[in-house]
This record gives sequence, C-alpha cells and structure tokens, in this order.
Amino acid sequence: MEVTLAQAMEMALGHHHAGRSAAAESIYRQVLAVEPNHPDAWHLLGVIASQNQQFETAIERINRAIQVNPESPNYRFNLGYALLALDRRDEAAAAFQAEIERFPDAASAHNNLGIILAGKGRRAEAIGHYRKAVELMPNYAEALSNLGVELGRLRQFAEASSFAHQAVGLAPARADLSYNLATVLRDGGESNQAIEAYQRAIALDSSHLRALNDLGGLLLKMNRWDEAEQCLLRALALSPHFAWAQNNLAGLWKDSGRVDEAIRSYRHTLEGKLTPDSRQVIQANLLIASQYQEGLSQRELLVTHRAIGASFTSESSPKSGFPNNRAPSRRLRVGFVSPNFCFHPVGHFLVRLLENISTEAFEVICYSDTLMPDAMTRRLEAASARWREVAAMTADELSRLVREDEVDILFDLAGWTPGNRLEVFACRAAPLQITWMDYVGTTGVPAIDYLLADSHEVPPGAEAGYAEKILRMPHGYICFDPPAEAPEVSSLPAATNGFITFGSFNILAKTGPQTIALWAKILQRVPNAKLMLKNRGFESAKIKAHYLASFASHGISEDRIIIEGWASQSEVLAAYGKIDVALDPLAYNGGLTTCEAIWMGVPVITCPGERFASRHSLTHLSAAGLTETIALTPEAYVDIAAKLAGDLPHLAKLRAGMREAVAGSPLCDGVKFARGFEALMRRVWVDWCKSAET
Repeated sequence: MEVTLAQAMEMALGHHHAGRSAAAESIYRQVLAVEPNHPDAWHLLGVIASQNQQFETAIERINRAIQVNPESPNYRFNLGYALLALDRRDEAAAAFQAEIERFPDAASAHNNLGIILAGKGRRAEAIGHYRKAVELMPNYAEALSNLGVELGRLRQFAEASSFAHQAVGLAPARADLSYNLATVLRDGGESNQAIEAYQRAIALDSSHLRALNDLGGLLLKMNRWDEAEQCLLRALALSPHFAWAQNNLAGLWKDSGRVDEAIRSYRHTLEGKLTPDSRQVIQANLLIASQYQEGLSQRELLVTHRAIGASFTSESSPKSGFPNNRAPSRRLRVGFVSPNFCFHPVGHFLVRLLENISTEAFEVICYSDTLMPDAMTRRLEAASARWREVAAMTADELSRLVREDEVDILFDLAGWTPGNRLEVFACRAAPLQITWMDYVGTTGVPAIDYLLADSHEVPPGAEAGYAEKILRMPHGYICFDPPAEAPEVSSLPAATNGFITFGSFNILAKTGPQTIALWAKILQRVPNAKLMLKNRGFESAKIKAHYLASFASHGISEDRIIIEGWASQSEVLAAYGKIDVALDPLAYNGGLTTCEAIWMGVPVITCPGERFASRHSLTHLSAAGLTETIALTPEAYVDIAAKLAGDLPHLAKLRAGMREAVAGSPLCDGVKFARGFEALMRRVWVDWCKSAET
C-alpha cells in the first residue's frame, strides 16, 4: 500500500511522541529521500538530535528547515533551545526573539528569552517576558516559578512567594520548582519553610546538587552545623568537584575554627575548572580566610590580595575623564556602598559620622545592598542626603548610577566580604575611591586609591604592606555607636563567684591554635580561673568537643571551660555580666566585640601584631584611653591577665568607671570624628584637583 508524505509524517510523529526516536528518525529520512526540502522532516530530525544531546547537528538541521519555511512556528524556538544548550546565549536570544516577533503568543519563547535576560542581569526585561508567558498560559508552571525567582531577587517577596507556590501546586513532582520556591523563601527570611521546600526537592531528586548545597548553607546560617556538614558532604559524594559545595564546606570549616583546612580546600577548589562567578566567590573567601590564619605576615597577605585583585582592572574612563567640578573648596559629594547598612559593625561604626558630618560641606549618598533593613538602616537613611536601593542592580548599572550622581569620593565598606561591589570600584565609578571599615586591610584592587586607617592600625613605616595609599584618621579609624539595648554594667562576677572568669565572645574563626595555647597559659598561671567561650558554632557537639580537646592538650581540664552557643544581641551583652576580663584573639582581634566589651565594663587584654586585623583592639582601646591592658608581647599578655586576676579591688574599680570613660572618649565622639573625617576628605580632594590640573 502506498503511503503519502503526510501519512508518513503522521506515522513518524506517532513514534516520536511515544519515545521511539529511532523509528521516527528512519521515517523522517525516508521522507527527505522523496522530498529533500521537506521543512518539518528537517525540523523534527533536529529535535531528535537535541534530545540526543547532539546540539550542533540539531542547529544545522533546524536552520535547514527555517531556510525552506521561515514562517513555521516552533522552528526558531527549538533552534534557540539547542543554542542555549551550547551556551550560545546571544544567538539563542535572537532565535527566541525572532519566534516572538512572528508568533507573539509563543509562551515558551517568552519564558526562555526571560531566562537568558535574567542571566545577563536584565531583570526588568526578564520579568516582562515571564509575565507575558503567564498571561498567555496561566498554568505555565515553569514560567510562574521563574517569575517568582526573579521577583525575589528584586526583594518583592510577597508576590514572588505567591508565584513560586503556584508553580509547585501545578507541578508538585518537579524538583526544580520546589528548589526555586525554597530559594525565594530563604531570601525572604522564611528559613523554616525554605528548609521544607529544599527537603521536598531532594526527596523528588536525591541527586539535586544545588538543593543539597543551598540547604547546607541555610542550615549553617541557622547554626545547625552538623546537619549542614552532612548535606554538603552528601553533595560532594555525588559530585566531588562541585565547586559551590566545596566552597560552603570550606566556609563551615573556617567558621568553626578549622582555618588551615578551609584555606587548603579553597586553594584546591581554585585549581579546578570553575565558572567566572564561582571563581570570584571562592577567591574572595580564600582572602577572607587568610585574614584569620595565624602566622601569616602582612607582606604575604598583600601578595595574595594583589594576585587576586589584579583581575579587577579598570578599563573605563581615567581619573581625568570625570566631569566633576574641580573647585577645591566646593561642597563634596561622598558615596558609601555597603550590603550592611543595619545592626552590623558597619552600621555601628558609620552612623555617628553620618549624623554629625557637615551638610553644608558634604552631601552623603548611601548605595544600599542591605537585604534585611532594621532600625539602624532607618537611622542611616535619615542621616543621608540621598538613599539608593541598589540590591537589584548589576555592577554596570550601579557604576552608571554613581557616575550620573557625580560622586566625588566613593567608599567601599565591604572589601572582599559577601555582597561586595568591588566590580563597581574596578570600573572606576568615581574620581577618588577609598576602602574602609568592614574588611581588614588591603583589597589589592588597583582602582582603589586609599585605605582609611589610623596610626595604630597602620603605623608610620608600614605602608609597604598595602596596595592602597594610607589615610590616617586622627583619633581612631572608626566611631562607635553603643547599643541602645545594653543593660547596666553589672558588679564584678568574681566578687560573688570567688574566682576569675576570663572570656571571649569572638567568632570561632579567630580562636586558632596559638590563641588557645596563650589562653591556656593564663589558666595555668591563675589555677582557679575559668574561661567562658560564647559564639555561634558551639551548638555543635562536634565543634565543642574539638575546642575542649584543644585545651585538654595544654593540660586544661574540661570543667574550667564554659562554652555557650549563639544568642541574641541583647543576650550577648547581658552575658558580659558573667565575665571579669575579656581575652582578645591574636591574629584577628575583636572589633565591635571589643567595643561592646568595654562598654559593658569588661577590660580587654590584647597583644597587637603586625597585620591590620591584629591591631583593632589596639586602636579602640587607645581611642578610649584604656591602654593598661595593651600587651606588647605574649608574655606581657599573660602577666596582665594574672595581675588583674590578683587585684579584684582594682578590677572592680575599672569595671565601675569604664562605661563613663568610653562614652566621653574619642571612640564615641561623633562630632570630633566627623571633623577629622571632613579635613581628611578635603585634603585628598584638593590633592586630586591639583593632580588633574597637571
């Protein structure tokens, strides 16, 4: 019986839809033997090639179909799909756009074009296409889910969550949609619901690497350390070279005090094949971890930072290309960029400057990536001339905004920490660029001109350890805003306990082997004393056992170490009522922790080192006039601790008068700090104006 071409194509489609691709392909080829330019046969052969992961072949076949019949629907969509699979995104976008122009109701083309635009950071356009796809197909689960994710990135969580939930309701068996819902819930602060959604995604697909990794990261943030480690190890068992899980696991090790292991892991991961995004994140985390590593010199830190910072080069306009008015004495526009305009060290150390800076001489613009605003955010916003919400902006968009605002001096308040915008600074967004505050020292980024410090953080003669020029504030490089919720200073605990309690509330990454050995010497010197350690991480029995074993190796029994885990800020402040003397870590001192301790009447013993991070307490105690507990050597550190422990009347007197002393010192004097800041900024501006004239 003779079969027409139409009948043959119908038979082939039947096989194709039933999954019998070999039989379908055979008939498509027979059709082409009779009609070499049959467009549907070429198109569907291309679809089979795509299904078999033969994307180059698919592109060739589908293009042949388009040449024969350029007006047929789905041809360009499937071409775009194959191009997207090969990461030829610009070509894929053009194919989807062409499909939409010919067939405006092509919902799938709108969805896929949205995916590409979202990947380029063009969120508004992506959302427009997702919305169109949903308008055309209200039950289009994938488009609903993608729309939810993108709205979540814009911090529009109520609408984002609604769409993501709808998607899961329409396709409950799809792991990727549960994963997207989890991401929206996590970013919106709904952590417990996010955990359930991640677990649902993993139950549907036990090999879902991103769900395992992200669940591990979220559990870590929630101080469920042992569960987090299990998730990350499970992901790596499935894919040993999965960079994001390697990164998160190294971060867990760093945060739990296993800094050397973390650094080895980061370096090992960087030796593998990485995407540009993952490489940047892991490089940044390596630099952060190196700040905690004991025994590393400032020079070694500089070499590492320069090697990584060199990849952040400025290709945009040179300094002389800015249109800013070069009048030396005019009102200056100063910009601050941070993800931490909130109850965070950045907020506590910045707010008094902004509230006291001369508004006649300076206009302050804050570029905020802050994801969880709070009362401190509102204070900072109120103290700013202009407040910019920039979390949804790409680096290019933010750079363009800073230039349009004609900022004269732009401050990086993040360095290499999470949420940083170093790419914006690498693009030379402002004539003068300064790094300050949240990161501890040099960034190594060539386009950053200055590091704001003081003579204690970077003493004269130490400039060679930094890539940036050093600017020194006259009375300390930060101004402390004491916490309003702080309770009254308690009486000396030792007077009631009958023994001295030393303590440290610093993060575990700061408490390395050398620091533990030094603290053990103090406990040996003061035999009846105890040591209280309090911070996140000690919720884990494994981590707690590690620290107890470390002290035991120095002859300190378990009953002398008091260990407590995470607590709220008000609970941490109240806990200073349990300790008599605070002990500062060696390689990376307390910053805000030191300021809070002395505000609560607890003296802090510190031994400054060479590195920026090891000199925080030196500058804070010097600004507060509390120099008695600054040791020049580890031996002197132990001696000071023993001396304080042996003189309870003196310790009680120190405690009773410390808050008043701190409050009246330059450490908390916002007016004095602002005047020093203004003079320094005026000086660098005048220098720039002079350099621009030559």
